[in-house]
Amino acid sequence: TDQYDQMQKIVQILGMVPDDMLLRADQHHRLQFFEQVDGGRWTIKQRPATDASARPSTPVIPSDDPVASLKDVVEKEASKKKRYSSQDTDHSARQYNLFVDLIYRMLTFSPTERIRPEDALDHPFISDR
Repeated sequence: TDQYDQMQKIVQILGMVPDDMLLRADQHHRLQFFEQVDGGRWTIKQRPATDASARPSTPVIPSDDPVASLKDVVEKEASKKKRYSSQDTDHSARQYNLFVDLIYRMLTFSPTERIRPEDALDHPFISDR
């Protein structure tokens, strides 16, 4: 996948990049992935068709619930893997929820809201093992 595809996946899972971050970004990079619509609201650019005969791609819709979107991705990937016993506490619903919470905190757009490494080590997903 390319940078364009990666940015679309980020927005699909984590939601739209905050306006203040977009405005601080270099104009070239900002306009490479995003565009302003409807009176100045920012949105992700949709991938254009590669040629005239190609069908347009499915529109990228920013997530309204990043935690739920991230959980869906984790569950889809987990379902492809080995099945575990319901008694296996390392693969319980609680552990998956803690994992999703930790990953979400690591991927939070705002650096001031993102989990710090020392706090991540104290997160229950890591510290309760």
